[in-house]
Amino acid sequence: MTAFTRRSDSTRRSMPKPGSWLRDVVYVKSRQGQAGFAGFVRKMGVKKDAAVFLADLGKWFIRLIVLVVAFDALGLPAVSDVLRQLLLWLPNLIVAMVVLILGGLVAEAASSLVRGATAEAGFDNPERLAKLASVAVWAFAVVIAVNQIGVAATLVNTLFMGLVGALALALGLAFGLGGRETAAEIVKKWYEQGKQAAPKIAEAGDRLDAKVKDQAASLKPSPR
Repeated sequence: MTAFTRRSDSTRRSMPKPGSWLRDVVYVKSRQGQAGFAGFVRKMGVKKDAAVFLADLGKWFIRLIVLVVAFDALGLPAVSDVLRQLLLWLPNLIVAMVVLILGGLVAEAASSLVRGATAEAGFDNPERLAKLASVAVWAFAVVIAVNQIGVAATLVNTLFMGLVGALALALGLAFGLGGRETAAEIVKKWYEQGKQAAPKIAEAGDRLDAKVKDQAASLKPSPR
């Protein structure tokens, strides 16, 4: 009786407490809201809460395991093979969802960092730059997630490279058009400094030439 009681106590201690899993659920719900994952799920057309959506994924994962075992027991290997392939693909989907959640957190951090840095530096549009940083991080996370799932990975990679190229071209044009006057002033300043320094350089060259000639004359042997 004592051994049974001891085993029951150890089993009870190893089981998760209601408060702990409730705390974990609340934490996940709060973080997925901050990461923007809830909005991403809503844009996908899913009307459920993001935490409920993740819970449903786990539930269907367990159901598929049970169905594979059941169809194997019934002697239907064709159906069980299809379900097994789907079961092997689901972890990729879960990893992709985790990548999107982490991407949302990183996008939020990058947006706050860029907003604070640009506001401190005196930029006129810190909100636009912060939004641009967030979109860039989200695009990178989506590319990684799509590659993990394996759905049209080549097409998405091509589109992402095109987006990066267009962004670089837009930044180059913005700098070229917006900083044209500043660049002209810098070049003009360099030109004026060069004009002022040219006579001094020529004078120093003449002095050096005369000094070399004097040294050469002093080293020339005198006639006997």
